[in-house]
Amino acid sequence: NAGFTIAAGGVVSAAIDDNATPTTATTGVTMTVDTWYAFRIESFLKSAIRFFINGALVAGSTSYNYAASAGANSTLQPIFGIGKASGAGVGTLQVANFAYWQD
Repeated sequence: NAGFTIAAGGVVSAAIDDNATPTTATTGVTMTVDTWYAFRIESFLKSAIRFFINGALVAGSTSYNYAASAGANSTLQPIFGIGKASGAGVGTLQVANFAYWQD
């Protein structure tokens, strides 16, 4: 898998797991309420996956290599989700636009 995670306080991390070497790094971005963010993952090369927030490369000093996966494990499928602690109110995820391309 490859994706973004958002921890309590809005700290955004970029992460991959190719079933061999999971890699996670903070992006330097902390989300704030009432602000839209554009997230993008580029995986043109399995050996150099890149993460962007609002058009800017984030966690660029971290090497994201998805090389251990082959065959069916190399095909990524998009998923959106939200999780929260029980009793902590209602979680909200709004997706305004989604574009996906895979060769």
